[in-house]
Amino acid sequence: MDVTSLNENIDLLALAGELTTLKRVSRSGGGEWAGACPFCGGRDRFHVQPEQSRWLCRHCTDGKWQDPIAFGKRQSPNLPFRELCQQLARRFGGNLHEDVVQTTALRPVPPRPVYRAAVPPDDEWQARAFQIINAAKTALWSSAGERARAYLHSRGLEDETILHFHLGYETHKIVIPCVIEASGRRVIWYVKYRHAPGGKLRYSCLTGSQTAAIFHYDDLLVPEPHACLLTEGEFDCMIAHQVIGDVVPVATLGSVSTAPDVLTFGMAFVGKRALAVYDNDEAGKRAANLTRLTGRYERITLPAEVNGKPVKDVNAFALAGGDLYHWIEPHLQKAEEEPI
Repeated sequence: MDVTSLNENIDLLALAGELTTLKRVSRSGGGEWAGACPFCGGRDRFHVQPEQSRWLCRHCTDGKWQDPIAFGKRQSPNLPFRELCQQLARRFGGNLHEDVVQTTALRPVPPRPVYRAAVPPDDEWQARAFQIINAAKTALWSSAGERARAYLHSRGLEDETILHFHLGYETHKIVIPCVIEASGRRVIWYVKYRHAPGGKLRYSCLTGSQTAAIFHYDDLLVPEPHACLLTEGEFDCMIAHQVIGDVVPVATLGSVSTAPDVLTFGMAFVGKRALAVYDNDEAGKRAANLTRLTGRYERITLPAEVNGKPVKDVNAFALAGGDLYHWIEPHLQKAEEEPI
């Protein structure tokens, strides 16, 4: 057996499971498990993909995937490489020839491709974004923002909700920031603009924004209930939070094409059924699959019309007089009866 075969033979899930408790957070690629890092203790940093024979910690390995032998070496740092490989080979059903171990020690196995977890924009960008957001919030509640406030009210948003989501106003556009609380610090991941109706653009983002984030992610971190609601866009998320946020956490990936970042945000879905409601249109039907975030992912749909009015999305459903509580109740009941 050579070292490459040894890496493939090691039951990485069993090896890591001796040091930490892991829960499956995705079924794609043969499955992915996550938990507290056995080396640094970070509770949401450690990920294992046993079918791919790799693991990482966002702190210990800087988000870079490592092979099973590297895990054994970190577990037993003072053990010579040759002896470590021999022990692992004996444990996982093989014999490693002495000359192979010596050769491999001189020529390390090439590293697997690196996947880096998504990170927010840098401090310089953060400072600029905070200035933009604060100025926009002030403008929204001034006389200059009267029409913008009227627009937000026409979308069904109450003042309390507008304040909760830090909405603001710049000339001819609504400012929608994605702010996430991290380690006691507010971090901005992106700033999105909703342009005035009738223009060439509907939405755009502040240059340098990191759109791989989950809008209203903080809401998903509560341990209960057993489900969460993922909407297609920010306005859907805001109106849903306003109406049914007391019974189900609500968030959004921001668009149907956004690819979720499982390393950064996957832990929030552990133990939850993700209920995804997208727009009743072709784009909604082609929306990104969320199985990378959670193995308990379910697409749910809105009625085609309410009170004689067509329903395109959650926001339109609420504005047409639809009962979001009545609509979501059976899905929450199912999640309660079938806990993960």
